[in-house]
Amino acid sequence: MGHQTKMPVIGIAAWCQTVEVWGSEMTICQVAEAYVDRVRAAGGLPFIIPHVTDQDVAPIVERIDALILTGGDVSTLLREGTNFPESYSYHALENSRYL
Repeated sequence: MGHQTKMPVIGIAAWCQTVEVWGSEMTICQVAEAYVDRVRAAGGLPFIIPHVTDQDVAPIVERIDALILTGGDVSTLLREGTNFPESYSYHALENSRYL
C-alpha cells in the first residue's frame, strides 16, 4: 500500500435557528454549501459543528486541524470594544456561543 497523507479536518461553525417543521419546533443547524466545497477543494475534510456545550468544546478542538467561523460580524462589544459604524447588526446570543 502506498503512503497516504492525512486529510486535515476543518471545523465549520454552523448557524442554528429554531424553525417550525410539520407543526413542531426544531433547531436546524446549517452552513452554506460553499464552505464545504471550498474545504474539499483545498484538500480538507469538512466537519460541521453545531452549537455545543462547554464540555463538548475540548474534544472537538482535539479532533480538528482548523476552524472556520461562518457568518457576519462578531460584536466587539462582547469583548469590551467599540463597534465600527459599518458593522451590521448582530445577535448577541449567537455571538456569545462562539466567544
